[in-house]
Amino acid sequence: MKGLSGFHRAAVALAFAVGLGFAGGPAAAQSTFTLLHSFCVDGTCSDGQFPTGTLVADGSHNIFGTTKAGGEHGGGVVFELVYIPNTATYRYKRLYNFCTVVVGCTDGAQPTGDRLIVDVNGTLYGTTYAGGPSGSGVVFKLVPNAGHTRYTYSVIYQFCVQFSGCEDGAQPSGALTFAGEATGGTYDGKAALYGSTLGGGRKHQGVVFSLVPPATQGDMGTHKVLYFFCTIGRNACNDGSQPAGGMVVDKNGNIWGTTISGGLNDSGVIFKLTPTVQGPWAESLPYQFCSVAGCADGMTPMNGLIADSNGDLYGTTATGGLPYKKCAATGCGVVFKITTGNKESTIYSFCSQTDCTDGGAVQGLSVDPNDNFYGVASVGGPKNHGLVFKLTGTSLTDLLDLQCRTLCSMGQNPSGALMINANLDLFGLMTDAGRHGDAGTAFKVSQP
Repeated sequence: MKGLSGFHRAAVALAFAVGLGFAGGPAAAQSTFTLLHSFCVDGTCSDGQFPTGTLVADGSHNIFGTTKAGGEHGGGVVFELVYIPNTATYRYKRLYNFCTVVVGCTDGAQPTGDRLIVDVNGTLYGTTYAGGPSGSGVVFKLVPNAGHTRYTYSVIYQFCVQFSGCEDGAQPSGALTFAGEATGGTYDGKAALYGSTLGGGRKHQGVVFSLVPPATQGDMGTHKVLYFFCTIGRNACNDGSQPAGGMVVDKNGNIWGTTISGGLNDSGVIFKLTPTVQGPWAESLPYQFCSVAGCADGMTPMNGLIADSNGDLYGTTATGGLPYKKCAATGCGVVFKITTGNKESTIYSFCSQTDCTDGGAVQGLSVDPNDNFYGVASVGGPKNHGLVFKLTGTSLTDLLDLQCRTLCSMGQNPSGALMINANLDLFGLMTDAGRHGDAGTAFKVSQP
């Protein structure tokens, strides 16, 4: 993919599909913003409200995502942006309404996992934060018919039902993953899925679990807890607590992830789980955040990890790093790297430029085949409403300045990481605002 290094700093001039005029800058090349869908289109939010997480695409370029609210019953939806080849546009389609079982929402509610998984047959897998018989969330799948025009929903695991005290976990967080995903593999629908929960477990500080989907539609999958957090240190949770964000399975079968809190500094950790011959998985802590004066190395990693082509891992922290008036009092966050040899380093500290023109309060990262990283900052930027950025090495490029005019029609408050297609177009979600009030949007950014 030659020529990627020649991208220029995008100044703004959004060629916005809905016809909004945004002030342009003195840029040579500019990225283009296209609104794919603005939620709550009918005023009742039957199409969903507050989209969250990261979008995912199938082999036919159809895009899938979730909203944590809205739908016919208020419990959120799974939606598809159907790709139309003739016009290279997208058409919104709702696939499932959560809380269809209105009494108790036993089918799940608030699908707030980071992203869905699409297997080789087009079946979707995901989690809900709430709902289920105990209200502690479920793992679900949506199976398409032959023409992929209809989907059949089923719950394949219910948290806090089989075990007293929610020892199996509660409130699943982050995305499910599987061995081979980090290197571009497609899920086969049979292997173990791995995930984490914010709560439950022996100390109610979360677990990492595996789940093998059932062979028969309607059955439950085979669930196993791989690690209980907060088992080291009486009250300090020295091994970490509340895992969040996506995990990565490396080539050796080890599981890497992050926790929001816990560790010696109670600022979160990077953990590594290694399978053992005896059966239990062993935890090690390659890094504990806030290990540098002033927490310049970041704290509160909430958005999980991703791998580059060498197998090194990257992530962001919600706080720590450098201060700025519109960030949390504890800082604007950083991008960090952890090598396969367990060496951690800070790649970039947000709001390091005057008036935070480089942005801050960043969600998750995504990576292209050339190991360039992309993300969205929700504060700062030249217009002070955030920006879409590209990070090459330690150099940050502003691809697109986010603005909030005409009732913030483009949306506000980005959620999750950006999805990248083969053309290096970027797809994402805004949790709030949009053309129909405070409901959120789905968007596309085309690089120059």
